Amino acid sequence: MLTCYLCQHPVQTYLRIKDKDIIRCNNCKLTYTPDSTPYDGRIREDSEKFVNEYLKESALYEEYFCTITETIRKYKKPQSLLDIGCGVGIFLQKVKEAGWNGVGVDISKTAVGYATSHGLNVQLGKIEDLEFKPKSFDVITLFQTIEHLEGPLNTLSKLYSLLRKGGLLILTTPSEESLMARVLGKLWFGYRNTEHLYFYNKQSLATMQKKVGFKEITIQSEHGRKLSVPWVLTRIFEYYYNQESFPISLVLKSKPYWNYLNWMTFREPDVNLISIAVK
Repeated sequence: MLTCYLCQHPVQTYLRIKDKDIIRCNNCKLTYTPDSTPYDGRIREDSEKFVNEYLKESALYEEYFCTITETIRKYKKPQSLLDIGCGVGIFLQKVKEAGWNGVGVDISKTAVGYATSHGLNVQLGKIEDLEFKPKSFDVITLFQTIEHLEGPLNTLSKLYSLLRKGGLLILTTPSEESLMARVLGKLWFGYRNTEHLYFYNKQSLATMQKKVGFKEITIQSEHGRKLSVPWVLTRIFEYYYNQESFPISLVLKSKPYWNYLNWMTFREPDVNLISIAVK
């Protein structure tokens, strides 16, 4: 009998999407895929194409990360901050402008190369394999990252050890209890993204953080950042359509012209969770 990764209670198949089983625990409400062998997220994350698409959204990311730095200021004035899955370092640049000592970690060689070439302190690799001094950070952040992790408990345990007493862990992740997720069901983008291994709600996210030692945890729905029309169109075709089919391949040939729609933006509805946990 298959038991839950988080609480060891029996689990059952919840959905099957793109030849991938998704299971759910009725006890802690964790939803995840037990088989990470087909996980190919690193391939895309390491592609120059993906990084270039990310950079096209840099102005919208900068606007969003300004709100995150303001949130951090409400809690403390950190001397040191670690950003996991930092990408090209847009948030770290805001951290630098705030006068804080920021360090980033990412598995993408392309993204790390870009960030370091712009004067940011970023290391290549998985945080579990990198050596940082225990209790050396005031704040650790994970933006849209925890759903990609193959062993989130191990990662969170490592991050807990790296935080000083009173330090903050701030993370965001798609919410499977959002209105959009409930309406779309198995068509929800969170399930359709083959890079996502775990799917969180407030209960499962809080339970996971408590298990590694966090006690003061606040989890809320988050509006998220503004999205451009080209970004949304790219994700729709990636998650929902066979890009090798002839009709879709014809549509995708028009993709270079989508950039003319870059000025059209809209804010994400409440599709994400933001968690702030204190050590």
